[in-house]
Amino acid sequence: MSLEINTLKQRLGTLLLAVGLVCGISVSAQAQRRYERRYDRPYGETVSARVHARNELRRELRRDQRYERSTLNNRLRYQRQVYGNTPSWRYQRRVERQNLNLLQRNERGTLNRRWRNNREWRH
Repeated sequence: MSLEINTLKQRLGTLLLAVGLVCGISVSAQAQRRYERRYDRPYGETVSARVHARNELRRELRRDQRYERSTLNNRLRYQRQVYGNTPSWRYQRRVERQNLNLLQRNERGTLNRRWRNNREWRH
């Protein structure tokens, strides 16, 4: 009888050891899969693309605003040559410059708000 109990103990011990090894291997493999899956997302590329897109929009906005200012200045310069430099024309030119400044400030603010919260912007 003691031979059967020892054999039973050995087999149970071997079985428990095998189950423990299998569990350890599966936990290790699962952790490894989770670690590898973390790098499946092209996070850096996505962020980089988003940054490049934002910077391109900023550059485009700067170019457009610079063009608008130069157009306004050229028109005002021409009007000053044609109509003279009277107080009423000076006032009108100042008002037009102020309006353009406010419009461009709002455009920049809109662009900044658009990129501030990515959840609002996603296409």
